[in-house]
Amino acid sequence: MEKHTILPFYKKDSKVLILGSFPSRKSREDGFYYAHPRNRFWPILSSIFEEEIKDKKAFLEKHHIA
Repeated sequence: MEKHTILPFYKKDSKVLILGSFPSRKSREDGFYYAHPRNRFWPILSSIFEEEIKDKKAFLEKHHIA
């Protein structure tokens, strides 16, 4: 049985909560969510906010996303 080893990412001022299913093997290897290269999560967020995502955690924090 595999364990979920990635800690949740949130800040006190988070306003949006995004929930997903069990992280992929690639996400668990990288230690952060939606890391598989075929996953569309980050490109979609980049498009919505019209902003390139260089640092995923900084991006989420800036936009108050948990």
